[in-house]
Amino acid sequence: MTGEKPLGVLVIEGAIADGPEGSGKYTTVGGKPFKEMVQRCAAKASYVVAFGMCATYGGIPAARGSVTDNMGAQFLQTTKGGILGAGYTSGAGLPVVNIPGCPAHPDWIMLTLAAIILGKGGLIELDEYNRPTAFFPPDYTIHENCPRRGFYDIGQLDTEFTEGHCLWKLGCKAPYTHADCATRLWNNHLNMCTQAGSPCIGCVQPGFPDSTSPFYVEMEKVPTLVGVDINTIAKAAIGAAAIGVGAHAARRIGMKEE
Repeated sequence: MTGEKPLGVLVIEGAIADGPEGSGKYTTVGGKPFKEMVQRCAAKASYVVAFGMCATYGGIPAARGSVTDNMGAQFLQTTKGGILGAGYTSGAGLPVVNIPGCPAHPDWIMLTLAAIILGKGGLIELDEYNRPTAFFPPDYTIHENCPRRGFYDIGQLDTEFTEGHCLWKLGCKAPYTHADCATRLWNNHLNMCTQAGSPCIGCVQPGFPDSTSPFYVEMEKVPTLVGVDINTIAKAAIGAAAIGVGAHAARRIGMKEE
């Protein structure tokens, strides 16, 4: 790929180094800065799709302490710009379409590419971070359909791993992470992080990993999805259940008794 011929879809994977001093020489391919290859090819592409946390927002290579000036194609964490610049649009008139995640779900990239190939690329709705809202809905979080949601509703919050209840106090970021993981599922659509005993670490959020670290520590100052502190939710669990918020918990308890 030299960027000399028109491209239908350019898919970028991996963070893009800008250093040292804007040369991009910290990451080279065939002796040439990866940065320059991306810029030349993006100028000829009808669509540009960044896949994975590194290519979208910089990911771990752009975390605090990095000396390589790594960034995403059109973002540096939550700040728009990146290697291609804030004003970049592809030949089809779209900014870079970001499919984040560490890792990203294969469905997200395949369905996005399918839409583009079928001529529906112009119908892809993006949020403020250029993520397709079909997979990263701004009004929906992973928490809402988490298999452990019922325990959250009645205030059963684990303080140690393997207890089997809500993982909020162990650092779960699901209440403010926007993705369809809980309904799409992973591993051939079988399970997700919280089902495997791990808190959600917010790996699709633009500031990852800095904004969600430390991964396994409760972020007490961050409001939950209903706008109140998690401890307040726990204290009000009985009243909340009476008006339907405890529906998930009731289902869990019923399954346990069977």
